[in-house]
Amino acid sequence: KAIDSSCSPGVGGKAGKIVFPILIGQSDYLYKSSKTTRKAKMKAQIIDLHGCTKAEALQRLNGSLPTWMNKAMNEPPWTHPVDVVTGGGSQTLAEAVEHWIRENRNVANRFA
Repeated sequence: KAIDSSCSPGVGGKAGKIVFPILIGQSDYLYKSSKTTRKAKMKAQIIDLHGCTKAEALQRLNGSLPTWMNKAMNEPPWTHPVDVVTGGGSQTLAEAVEHWIRENRNVANRFA
């Protein structure tokens, strides 16, 4: 698993959802992925937003999205799994990530 963590480590508590499993890809493929394909069995990439401000977290998500889209479009099932870690503590990051997922048509919740 590739872990991307560049904000302040060790910050957080125990409130709310701490990990958002998502799929990245063209909207046509997000809900058609077969669990039997080789790529569907791959471990998700991890981006750790612990200690980020809301603005930093959104900047990192938006900055990573083109790279994730390129990975998704390389081979079937044309999606790329990512785990977005927000950590505990206040709900600020969790709410920002939830909103980011809803607003991006190339991002969907992944039910692993």
